[in-house]
Formats: sequence, C-alpha cells, structure tokens
Amino acid sequence: MKMCIRDIGQDAVKVQLDESYKGLSKLIQDQLFLTSMVHALEEQKSFTIKDKCAMASLLTVALHNNLSYLTEVMETLLKDLMQQNSNTQPKLLLRRTESIVEKLLTNWMSICLYGFLRVSCFL
Repeated sequence: MKMCIRDIGQDAVKVQLDESYKGLSKLIQDQLFLTSMVHALEEQKSFTIKDKCAMASLLTVALHNNLSYLTEVMETLLKDLMQQNSNTQPKLLLRRTESIVEKLLTNWMSICLYGFLRVSCFL
C-alpha cells in the first residue's frame, strides 16, 4: 500500500515538474523576457564570470535546436552591449568575454562551425 501511495506522489511531482519545464520553455521563447533576464543577471554584483559562463552554456543547450531564434537574441544582446560600452574603448569590446552574451557568442560560433570542422578535419 505504501508503495502505491509513494508512486502516486512521485507521478504528481513529475507532472508538476513537466508543467514547470513547459512554463520555463515558454518564457525562454519570449525574447523580451530572455533579454531582460540576461540584463538583470548581468547587473547583479554577486553573479560571477563562472556563473555567466554556466548561464550562457545553459541557454545554448536550451536553444540549440532553434539557432535562428538564438541568433536573434544574441544579436539584440550584442547591440545592447555595444550601446552600453559606447563611451569606453570599442576595440576592447569582445576581448575579455566577461558578459553572458560574449560567452553565448563563443558557444554559437562553436555550433555553427562544428559541421565544417568535422568534415575538414577528417578528410
């Protein structure tokens, strides 16, 4: 009897998690939400470079099946970064990769170049 109750409880938790995942997926597909979330995370002083790298990697994995959307989001974030840094030296913009979008750009380039590198390295 206890096994049945525990199994029912686990099914309820699984259904709740599935609904939460679907909700998060919908939010991630909203470009305004996603860019606002990235900006909010960037503004936090406690958000380290390691955290930024992890966030960029998670976004890359979550959106790798929709590269056109990932490209749009990245383009928006890069424009925002360029406007933010317009008062400083622009030639230093992508040199240090200290933002989520710069790390996202690195991941995006890796995905885009994967097919070419796979073919050209094994010829």
